[in-house]
Amino acid sequence: MPQNSIASDRPVASGTLLFSAQKDEGPFLLEWIAFHRSIGFENILIFSNDCSDGSDWLLDCVAETGAITHIRTTPGAKESAQGLAAKLTQEHPLYQKADWACWLDIDEFLNIKTGTGYVTDLVSAVGDRHGALLSWRLFGDSGLPNWHPQQLAVESFIRAAPKGAPVNNPVKSFFRTGAWIQHLYIHRPVFTDDAPELGLHLIDNDGSDLPAEVLFGKRNNGMPNKDNPNRNRRNLLAQVNHYAVRTYDVFQLKRIRGSGMKPTGASSELRGRRHGQHFWDKRNTNQKQDKSIHQNLPALRAELAVLLNVPEIAKAHEACCDAMAVRLRQAGSLNGE
Repeated sequence: MPQNSIASDRPVASGTLLFSAQKDEGPFLLEWIAFHRSIGFENILIFSNDCSDGSDWLLDCVAETGAITHIRTTPGAKESAQGLAAKLTQEHPLYQKADWACWLDIDEFLNIKTGTGYVTDLVSAVGDRHGALLSWRLFGDSGLPNWHPQQLAVESFIRAAPKGAPVNNPVKSFFRTGAWIQHLYIHRPVFTDDAPELGLHLIDNDGSDLPAEVLFGKRNNGMPNKDNPNRNRRNLLAQVNHYAVRTYDVFQLKRIRGSGMKPTGASSELRGRRHGQHFWDKRNTNQKQDKSIHQNLPALRAELAVLLNVPEIAKAHEACCDAMAVRLRQAGSLNGE
């Protein structure tokens, strides 16, 4: 890690791993990395695939400091980027030696409410259980019309959906690793067939026990339940701040990039279908104000400054921002703006 990192001033949760997969999200990477380092994840593992905005170069620069581990991938035509990342994570030494793991996308931030907001507090709250399912809280554009390079998501986007709104039903997971996990899935682990007999004990984000039908129930496609049926969720332990749309101009690029859950060989129309206008209309949610994550702003800014103090990181980050600005102008021209 950078020699002048604030890591010594934060409690690091030993044995914790945060992992993610990304493509062409260069301008947003440093904030996400700095934030999750500042709350105390011991290791961060990021996979990139076939980037065209310089974000793989930026991640290489950050990895050279020891702040993260970065792996470049090239998924096959029948593979999804996230599916490949799940497989490679489970095979990676950082996962195999980890006690706790969490999979978050680059637009998701772990907003810990228990204790003083560190990963160590979340570990203590889960205790001897096997993990916690943590609900999304969807944030909209907060009335901001355009993206700016200096914009921090956690500071700028402060309007969100009500806690019990259906758009917040999906969960992410903070979980113990172990033989009961068959494979990884972006919302939660897929348990082995004998997991129900192993006494698995996970909790909701208010600390209550999760019923068996939530833990082991399956959807029609055979994947585990990804939604929290508790409409009275209070997010006492933590919530995942999900900045799914950011600003409308950046959202248009999300559609062009396509879903990381679809095979890379699929048509651009199929890969971009999920991020149509219906996605924006449903997820641009601004009914309630939520600044709870702002308790972490000082530590985030300090960690971000440390990273940007490395010349190669600063240069690579600026290049990613420049590439984003070019793409936004191009997308605007295509839309007749």
